[in-house]
Amino acid sequence: MLPITIKEIAFAVGNKNPLYNNCEIEIKEFGTDTRKLTKGSFFVALKGENFDGHNYIETAFEKGASFALADHGKEDDKIIFCNDTEQGFLDIAGYYKDKFNIKTVGITGSVGKTTTKEMIANVVSSHYNTLKTQGNMNSTVGLPSVLFELNNSHEAAVIEMGMNHAGEISSMSKRLKPDIGVITNIGVSHIEFFDSQEGILNAKLEILDGMKKGSTLILCGDDNMLSKVQKSDVTHRYNLVFYGIKNDICSIKASNIKQYTERTSFDINYKNRVYNIEIPTVGIHNVYNALAAFSVGINIDIPSEKIVNSLKNYQPAGMRQKIVKRKNITVVEDCYNAGPDSFNAAIKTLSEIDTKQRKVLIMGDMLELGNFSYNEHEKVGLYASKSDIDLIICCGKEMKSAYDSILLNKKENIYYFENKEELSENLIDILKTDDIVWVKASRGMQFETLIEKIYCYFE
Repeated sequence: MLPITIKEIAFAVGNKNPLYNNCEIEIKEFGTDTRKLTKGSFFVALKGENFDGHNYIETAFEKGASFALADHGKEDDKIIFCNDTEQGFLDIAGYYKDKFNIKTVGITGSVGKTTTKEMIANVVSSHYNTLKTQGNMNSTVGLPSVLFELNNSHEAAVIEMGMNHAGEISSMSKRLKPDIGVITNIGVSHIEFFDSQEGILNAKLEILDGMKKGSTLILCGDDNMLSKVQKSDVTHRYNLVFYGIKNDICSIKASNIKQYTERTSFDINYKNRVYNIEIPTVGIHNVYNALAAFSVGINIDIPSEKIVNSLKNYQPAGMRQKIVKRKNITVVEDCYNAGPDSFNAAIKTLSEIDTKQRKVLIMGDMLELGNFSYNEHEKVGLYASKSDIDLIICCGKEMKSAYDSILLNKKENIYYFENKEELSENLIDILKTDDIVWVKASRGMQFETLIEKIYCYFE
């Protein structure tokens, strides 16, 4: 992070107190956790459901913070006040980002946005020195920490934006100001906070709130909701680029798709040229992710040869369909997140893999579905029951409805365990040498411990 002055911070958050007008004290680090503050840092008093950072301002000063951002409390020369600390933190980050003349890609979507972000970052970094979102720093609270990593060496930024509620993408986009926006799909993730998929679509389209007229918006043309954008007024204000496999509106299309145990090959057709692509991961959904990355590369002036090579060299991030081969077993680690759409994609992919290995699917709970949970788990179970998968293991209280659904259609090679501890105890009796085991669950299920147990069994 480059230094930013108190004068600039006050200006960024709209604080007009003359005390800060000429304050050239430099801040080189921001913090929101008093346990991690360093001397001279700037403390931001954020509020959450179970905490209020304003209660820790004095502790922050004791730990060495030189200033703090607050939206209520007693007056203090070392406290800069704003209307809302979360939005104020974003304002500071947006001000800081504006210091850099870089190409910026913003990515959102219901499913697969992190994998898409990783593929896009792989492509963009082949030509530009690129900053990308790390880990789960894709929220209104996480975005500032990502942007503060920018320095004068960066030429591009690839930023992921997640959301639970309407308005969050808008808040981030207005500060990020993407040159290119990407929306991967409109599913039912976080639908408990919305009335319908239309509500989710509108929330995702908030990415446009920070984009200039004429900027490029890249959408999956095979998505039923996103394809409708072609007929909206967005067409007249932005450069729309659709990618996909089926829909004729797509100017960037994949064909000749072939899936293997550890890789997928396909062709990308664009402007009367065919590009042969191979990615070291499986699933049609990853073909879509690669198409999105190709679309960004082409629209950010990266030579096609570099784009193709970058996709070939892509490596999945941890527990996002990472394929691990041990001596006697193959495991697909796919338990960073899970929703109905990504679950169905995993089921379809495992079902279609051309292999002589026994296919085993371990299904853990999908979280954050609210009142939709029972029905969505039931539907995922029904889809799994019709797949070409040899053995299915359901685990978790929510996954019981999926198990019941599978049981109606698939009478054998189906197991249910109420929790991962029970499953872990029985794995050695269920799994066999040379199985290909796909482990799918929401992050909150913490199935990484289950995966480690599998590895221990089959060392």
